[in-house]
Amino acid sequence: MKPWTLENWSRWEEEKPAWFTDAWIGSVPNKYIPYNWRVKYKKTKGRVDPQMRRRSSVQQVKMLMGEVEEK
Repeated sequence: MKPWTLENWSRWEEEKPAWFTDAWIGSVPNKYIPYNWRVKYKKTKGRVDPQMRRRSSVQQVKMLMGEVEEK
């Protein structure tokens, strides 16, 4: 199961299948989520942070890279 989720996670994020919800993601053990996505979810406090929609893409990248503290 772990290799399957690690191999397909990025595709699911891109394609967004109906079953790939925040609730489903929350039920998946961290060891089955690729590291880069775990970091993203932690920094954005979940899959999608409503505040991220109001920030410029440059601010988003800086925040995800840890260069800017979240307000």
